[in-house]
Amino acid sequence: MTSDVIRPVAPGQWAVEARSVKVAEAWQQWATSEPAALQRVYDQLQADPLARSSRQVPLAGPLGTGTFDGVSLPRWQFEVTAGGRLLYLVDDAPFGQGKKRRAGRVIIDVVSAGHPKETEQKQAGKRRPGRR
Repeated sequence: MTSDVIRPVAPGQWAVEARSVKVAEAWQQWATSEPAALQRVYDQLQADPLARSSRQVPLAGPLGTGTFDGVSLPRWQFEVTAGGRLLYLVDDAPFGQGKKRRAGRVIIDVVSAGHPKETEQKQAGKRRPGRR
């Protein structure tokens, strides 16, 4: 029986981890169908999870923060594919010592191969075309 080898985190990079076993399993399942896309996302999150782009943005309002290990952290969204999104929390407290010091950690919060409904902007009193 074999097991996946964990990707090491180099000094200055961000550690990327899943919020739960369920989230890790969803990531693995999605990675089997979109390996190149998920690899690019992983590389970007490890290098700079706070970079803003048309695909990588902080969320606002009630979704703009999430709690992990009792700490409130900013929540971001990454548009992985046209319909798929990844929501993640950013713990920017550096950890490690000396040469092994890492930038912080990214906690994958939600993995959705389809657009997560909770991030859709709702217009008061208006229905989007094709929606009931």
